[in-house]
Amino acid sequence: MPDIAAVGDWLERIAAAGATDRPRAASDLAAWTAAAHVRRSELDAALATARAGMRRREEGQGLWTALRAKAGARKVDERAEVAEALAAARDLLWHAPCDLTAAEAALARLSGVLTARPKEDRRP
Repeated sequence: MPDIAAVGDWLERIAAAGATDRPRAASDLAAWTAAAHVRRSELDAALATARAGMRRREEGQGLWTALRAKAGARKVDERAEVAEALAAARDLLWHAPCDLTAAEAALARLSGVLTARPKEDRRP
């Protein structure tokens, strides 16, 4: 069922056949119903994929918010490497469409920057 007009035409042919040839109309209606079920399954699968991506993005945005708060609590949010990592992840996560793989990599980098000890705190 490529488009709505084709569906309408198909149903009109079934209705017309119903006036003169009930067995044919019943057979055509069964074929239409089967095609509708297949299309519905395809649409449900596409919707599930889209929703999963949206969930991943929302989870990433939540993690970004938590990591930003962590950076602020540690008072490192203004350090260049932290600010750059925050900006990079934010720019990816709040852009549509969102490159989820790149956004998750940016979050991993941000997390790594926050767990690494600052250079001035490292001892030889």
